[in-house]
Amino acid sequence: MSERDLADAAQLASLADETPKGRSIVVLAKQRFNIRGRDMATLDANFLAFSAQSCMSGVDLPNQEIRKGAA
Repeated sequence: MSERDLADAAQLASLADETPKGRSIVVLAKQRFNIRGRDMATLDANFLAFSAQSCMSGVDLPNQEIRKGAA
């Protein structure tokens, strides 16, 4: 996995994370890798917001699940 692929996955997993850490990951992926403007309708994604109970955020895509946080 390339650094850009990792940034892309981290950004996807952070899109529903409204915490400062989540927002900073989204911004970093935009600034460093120019990852912007996703077509959410074609992603067919189910976003999981960060919660204190799970300590995770993420996204479920048709063929993969991406999570970010404490396991």
